[in-house]
Amino acid sequence: MWTNDPIKKAAMKKPGKDRGLGNKIKSEHASDFPSRPIEHSKSPYTIEHPKGISSTFLNANALKDNPGSFHKRKIVGRGPGSGLGKTAGRGTKGQKSRSGGSTRPGFEGGSNSLYKAVRKYGFKNPNKIDYKELNLNQLQLYIDTGRIVQPEDRPLTIRDLKDSGVFKGLNRPVKILGNGKDNFRGPASTPLNIEVQAVTASAREAIENSGGKVTTVYFNKLGLFQYLRKPHDSITIRFARPPTKKAHRYDVPVFSFPGRPTGIDDEIEEQPSEESEESEMDYA
Repeated sequence: MWTNDPIKKAAMKKPGKDRGLGNKIKSEHASDFPSRPIEHSKSPYTIEHPKGISSTFLNANALKDNPGSFHKRKIVGRGPGSGLGKTAGRGTKGQKSRSGGSTRPGFEGGSNSLYKAVRKYGFKNPNKIDYKELNLNQLQLYIDTGRIVQPEDRPLTIRDLKDSGVFKGLNRPVKILGNGKDNFRGPASTPLNIEVQAVTASAREAIENSGGKVTTVYFNKLGLFQYLRKPHDSITIRFARPPTKKAHRYDVPVFSFPGRPTGIDDEIEEQPSEESEESEMDYA
């Protein structure tokens, strides 16, 4: 009952929540917990097991979904006798009651839509190359921890970066960035010799100042897939040359394995000169 007495008002207030005591014992009877969970009246287990949960409840051959977790599919459009209405919950007539009568996203009843009225900015560059970036500070950390080891007889490749776990599931070209160039010193024993697809000017300068060498190599999508996924002994394809407008970015125009020809010389056929053709016609 409503009252204006402040003492009675304070007594009518709901008790506040108990503040937690952390790991302290809240009462002397805190250790007297039941050995099994308390089966309250609203528990779904008591609905299915009114006599109590049996000891074989968690047996593998008796496991099943909780009561109420599976709902029967609602089937509409079967007439008023189904209990779901004559019009299947769509109302009477109108565009939205028809099959396929919904409007597209952004439709505003025929008036100029917001996405048409707002100015559009930017574009998507179709020639953009999505690189996997590697900073010099990360590269130095992997070298110091022994995750990357510089081979003595060949350069360090992106296949080595993938196999060492630096890039998990690598499927993109790699670019070295210059973050951490001031503290980069490379391996202690052997100078760094690495092959990647792109490198910034500051990163190249830092690697060369430490006595190392970095080479940019071109791979198209097929060549990159073969190089990263298949054993190198089983690769029989000839790697593609870069596009004419992008050839200046790469130190190696056409990649090839050591000891294998690039295949460029085979494509250039020796064409007879005009002088030899004239001499043959004179003798004929």
